[in-house]
Amino acid sequence: MDNNQTEEYEKEHCTPSEKWKEFLVNTTLHGIRNVVPTRKPFMRMLWSILLLAFGIYYFVTVYRAVDKYFQYPATTKINRKYMKNMTFPEVSICPNNYFSKAKIMMQDDDPEFATQGLNLSACAATKDLRQKEMNNMACGLAMVCCCANIGYEYGATVISNCTEKRRNDLRRALQKSGVYFNMEDFFRYYSQDLNEVFAYFQFCIFGWNQDCTAADFLPVITEYGLCYTFNSGKNNERLKIVNISGISSGLQVVLNINYTDHIIGKFSQGFSVSIHTQGEFFAVLDGFSASPGMRASIGLIEQRVCFAIL
Repeated sequence: MDNNQTEEYEKEHCTPSEKWKEFLVNTTLHGIRNVVPTRKPFMRMLWSILLLAFGIYYFVTVYRAVDKYFQYPATTKINRKYMKNMTFPEVSICPNNYFSKAKIMMQDDDPEFATQGLNLSACAATKDLRQKEMNNMACGLAMVCCCANIGYEYGATVISNCTEKRRNDLRRALQKSGVYFNMEDFFRYYSQDLNEVFAYFQFCIFGWNQDCTAADFLPVITEYGLCYTFNSGKNNERLKIVNISGISSGLQVVLNINYTDHIIGKFSQGFSVSIHTQGEFFAVLDGFSASPGMRASIGLIEQRVCFAIL
């Protein structure tokens, strides 16, 4: 092919319209090849309508999505409101000592045994066995040996003469008598007294000049022993209100560890203190520890988050 023929071929087949026609015929884009003049007129018209309709639908959908994204229908507003009066939280104080040593070691014939409510039905059911075959073992020691699930220090690790045979004998005696060992009652009556824990309320103050009394603390049985809860709101108790910030307007109390009455404890001597709202479940082990000889000051800031859907 000479130069003249080459030029004529390029003019005829390399025009923009021919190039577009060749692209449309060979492209893999779905449906485009069906609108070129090589197809039948009816098929070209049908495919043109379909492509145009779906193209419009695609661009309208994209436009709506982008427009919706930049409209920001939700607005976040943060307002800070300072309360003049606030409900004081619930404070639960839990001794790390499970039981009172004096109560655990007390014999059945002691005059204080019945007076302090230590004469549980389980004590009467095992009395003959304890006195005749266990060298007059105290009821409290026997119940710790056989039945009290206290987790960290149990049975033989606390009581030197708590053998497997004695545990089984005590359990059989209870089963034979039809008496059920009540762990809650055992905690309730064999734990340290409220007045003893709070140093006989010699120093217990709420606010600037309100003295605390035993009536302000509600005994609560937990899986880790007996706790005392302040400002629970139960038993028709009126919740306490504070209107001045600072630790001096809250609860101030001196706690009595009483080393001589310590017998079985959780990790260490002292107290576990939990602060929570009224009616809220509290975990004893999640509270902060108050060790002997330590002065602890705790300040709280309450934050309330409200959500509104507009």
